Amino acid sequence: MKTPYQESIRMSTELQDNNELIIGYIYRSPSSEKANNSNLRKIMEEAIPLNKSHIVIMGDFNYSQIDWRHGSTSGDTVSEEFQLVEKLRDIYLHQHAGNPIRDRGTNQPGLLDLILTNEEGIVDNIDHLLSLGKSLVSFIFKCYVGR
Repeated sequence: MKTPYQESIRMSTELQDNNELIIGYIYRSPSSEKANNSNLRKIMEEAIPLNKSHIVIMGDFNYSQIDWRHGSTSGDTVSEEFQLVEKLRDIYLHQHAGNPIRDRGTNQPGLLDLILTNEEGIVDNIDHLLSLGKSLVSFIFKCYVGR
């Protein structure tokens, strides 16, 4: 993937039967600039034509205005949130993490940590572990390795 994006790590690994897994971790700051948000959508789009059998993109996306259970946002069609939801629909990435977290002070709990894949049934046992001021998401990725 050639698009630059601040705060990301991307790698791939070979699996059996000539399959390959792309794993990406993203951190998007809540104060991320418009150009960086655009690049975020571009790197996700770049992963699809690489024809890898398995894609997992996870991380802290910090889009608190998106209702991930319904795949919707209250923003208009030019909002960053709407554009991200539409991009994920366009490239058929599934969002797996489903429990709102980070309910600090008067803030509503929000789902900020996401697990995106190109397959619906590939992630299981998602657990949100909270500690003081931080969150951690653990999950089982149902995959296999090469011999």
